[in-house]
Amino acid sequence: MRVAGITCSGCIAGIESKIRRYPGIRHIQVNPSTHRASVTWDGEALSFERVVRLFSEIGYPAVPYQASRQEKELESERRKALIRIGVAAALGMQVMMISTALYFGAAYGMDPAYQSVLEFTAMLMTIPIMGFAAKPFFAAAVHHLRRWTVGVDVPVSIALLVAFFGSAITTFGYPGQIYYESIAMFVFLLLSARFLELGARRNSLHAIFKMEKAVPETALKWTASGKTARVDIRDLLVGDQVFVGAGETLPADGVVTGGRSAVDESVLTGESGPVHKSVADPVIAGSINLENDLRVRVGELTENNLVSQIARLAESAQGTKPRMAKLADGIASRFVGFVLLLAGVAGSYWWFRDESMWLPVVVSTLVIACPCALSLATPTALIATMGRLTRRGILPVKGEFLEDIAAVDHICFDKTGTLTTGEPRIHRVTVAPGGKPSAAVGIAAALNRASRHPFAKAFRDRAAGGRERQAENITNTAGGGVTGRVDGKWHCIGSMEFVSTQLAGTLSPEWSERNGVHSVCLLADSKGVIARFELSDVLRPDAAQTIEVLKQRGFTLSLLSGDHRNAVASVAEKLGIPDFQSGLSPDGKKAAVSGRIAQGQGVAVVGDGFNDAPVLASATVSLAMGQGAGLSKRLADVVLLNNRLLDILEVFDTSRRTRNLIKQNMAWAIGYNLLALPAAVSGLVPPWLAAMGMSLSSVVVSVNAIRLSRDGRKGRPTGKTPVVLETEFV
Repeated sequence: MRVAGITCSGCIAGIESKIRRYPGIRHIQVNPSTHRASVTWDGEALSFERVVRLFSEIGYPAVPYQASRQEKELESERRKALIRIGVAAALGMQVMMISTALYFGAAYGMDPAYQSVLEFTAMLMTIPIMGFAAKPFFAAAVHHLRRWTVGVDVPVSIALLVAFFGSAITTFGYPGQIYYESIAMFVFLLLSARFLELGARRNSLHAIFKMEKAVPETALKWTASGKTARVDIRDLLVGDQVFVGAGETLPADGVVTGGRSAVDESVLTGESGPVHKSVADPVIAGSINLENDLRVRVGELTENNLVSQIARLAESAQGTKPRMAKLADGIASRFVGFVLLLAGVAGSYWWFRDESMWLPVVVSTLVIACPCALSLATPTALIATMGRLTRRGILPVKGEFLEDIAAVDHICFDKTGTLTTGEPRIHRVTVAPGGKPSAAVGIAAALNRASRHPFAKAFRDRAAGGRERQAENITNTAGGGVTGRVDGKWHCIGSMEFVSTQLAGTLSPEWSERNGVHSVCLLADSKGVIARFELSDVLRPDAAQTIEVLKQRGFTLSLLSGDHRNAVASVAEKLGIPDFQSGLSPDGKKAAVSGRIAQGQGVAVVGDGFNDAPVLASATVSLAMGQGAGLSKRLADVVLLNNRLLDILEVFDTSRRTRNLIKQNMAWAIGYNLLALPAAVSGLVPPWLAAMGMSLSSVVVSVNAIRLSRDGRKGRPTGKTPVVLETEFV
């Protein structure tokens, strides 16, 4: 749900702590970019309506989330911010000119009547700045004080009020100084700093909005009468057939059942090049059909399509708080209270020592302190980083990886679908006496109809155009194979070891012979093996370049695979990876990685398959290929949507730059406050200079973070000629 009224990280911390205290609330996390709350609660103890009321009771109204609505709200917020900045700038310039005249008048002499007129004019021009341009600061401060909390807007608002009313008293004839120009400058610069932060937040969400809006709201569904009818995509069910004309957007994830065309999948990958699709090929919602009409069988409900899943993962990643962000939030919240106390002590001191100094010292102390810079130091950098990676087709799933990846010194690769394309081809089919290759391929395709395993597509492609068989009671064994009933008869397909286990016996030599060039998997029924398939795979075009660069950077590499030794050794030799292990089960891969971590190594794992899920979950940092199984992508820290291995380098480079930038921002914020506060308390900093210093400090932090958004395209695939390899059914 979308939460209103959030102005800073202190608001988010307050919401989470207060909502978490209610009985029945199990988990809450508020995304600092989208201001969207993810809440888990006990359905028996609390209703949805009651949960929504909880937010209103603590002063932060919540409404159900809608992507289009949030984008409109952000755009409205942006327009209002520009108007406020414009008012502060236009009136502020007039106030500055009047103040300049008053400064020269005080130095060279000015008629008291003219001076009074100019001061009243400056005050009148400052009133709209206080009442309109600075309204968000006052509203946020009141919101915090009503709930006995202290946010960064509290000292800002107190400083503005003290400076304005102190100046107004002087304007009406009491001795003292006026600070209207300081107020105008402070409001303008602080609004500008927050506008930059809003822009960074808006840009980071653009990729998510683009994905969520890419899916059309309606679809042409084939009815029982053989005609098409326009329906809402939310009414589509798994198994429905939809018609997608040339130039139209696909409304659902599914499989092509008729036609041949090319589609643009840039909504996910950022790459606009055409991807050719034919019968049995998977398609994703939001991609654009470029050439010919297609008929598609719906494979996922709208709320579970790949675009929706990725948008949720991207937003969840932006909402996670690394340890550095939590530390900064804690420091900032305590710092605000410290500044208020320090301003009170300094004002009391100067009241007794020099009555004319207490007001400028209090104003300067409250203004010059910059908890905003501390609060923005980490979130702005994270927001910019997430936006940059998402635009490049790299999906961060968990924000913590930005810190964890610093400890990585070893990288483990899966083979099939990771270092290789994962799109093997059937090289040879050998059948038992009396059997037909086409029938064997048809059965294999039926067993793998819904599988995401790399071999599954090879069988479906080979069977395309022939008789479509139906399978039921499908059971998938990770790292082994598939069992099920085809045309009412039990079958299994998988590795030699898997099939041997299913048949409870040893295999005859003609079926169990290893091939040094191609991979082997077997198809069997209850009587025995009925077919042997030999398949080949190719290395990814950028695999060799990626491995070479990682080695140059000092990473140690290893290859972990469930394939037989010859296949793994062939890949390891071609890529120059000296450390490899073959024949590993999913638990074996996990044990190999856990052993390295136990020895003190930081291990990154790159995988793609269902059987890689355990090892991805146990790694220091895990990266999943975009074409991989859904479970592996949910457990990974990062998903490479473009399936480019070279994007691993982008992940490491961006993570390093982000950590360095966060350290720079934190050092700047802390160093600035350590120097500025003592100077302000000592009376060495006038309010106008304090306003400039505080605002520019926030601007420096925001601009420094926005540098991460630069989308430098480095390390593109080399496009080398594919190398044919062998692979195994694991």
